Amino acid sequence: MENAVYLAVNGTLMRGLALNGNMQQVGAVFVRESLTEPTYRLWSIGDRHPAMIRVASEGAAIAVEIWAVQIEGIATLLQLEPPGLCIGKVRLADGEEVLGVLGEPIICDGQREITAWGGWRAYWDSRSRRDEENRQSTFIVKEGLMPEAQFDSATYVEQAAQMIGLPLPPEHLPSVIANFDRIAAVAQQVMEVPLPEEIEIAPVFEP
Repeated sequence: MENAVYLAVNGTLMRGLALNGNMQQVGAVFVRESLTEPTYRLWSIGDRHPAMIRVASEGAAIAVEIWAVQIEGIATLLQLEPPGLCIGKVRLADGEEVLGVLGEPIICDGQREITAWGGWRAYWDSRSRRDEENRQSTFIVKEGLMPEAQFDSATYVEQAAQMIGLPLPPEHLPSVIANFDRIAAVAQQVMEVPLPEEIEIAPVFEP
């Protein structure tokens, strides 16, 4: 492709995702999957799209897709991107430097860091699985008085850690959330066991 440059995309511009149509609109051609060098961190901006930022320390390799884009198409893509995203230089794991989509640090304030997932697609897939499990497994807050509420293990872990002042490294977050998902599944099975009306649930288990 003449007059084309390589562009590393890390979010909804990737194949099969929400804004990939923008890539098709400018005639971009998929080249390959790749990883950045381990100097980047990733945030989910309202679970709508990610923002990748280069950092001086505690970075990680982030999954990206490399696309060949006509130079004039870069400006069109940038205009179609969500607010707070920009085009800059991104260094790949093999040392190659290409243009890439980056985020402004200010839009990451108060947002969920998802670096531990290694990329937007992996995070979104895990989020979709949790949403499906939550739809199949609901918890009754107070039977007969309040409606059923969905248990969001990711939100629970983050808020509980903040409440008790527990430092939770981002790289440990996926495994902690997965453990709570398993606990929730077991708890749902217990809640579904039918009990005769004359039997009450004991607040303390006594064999």
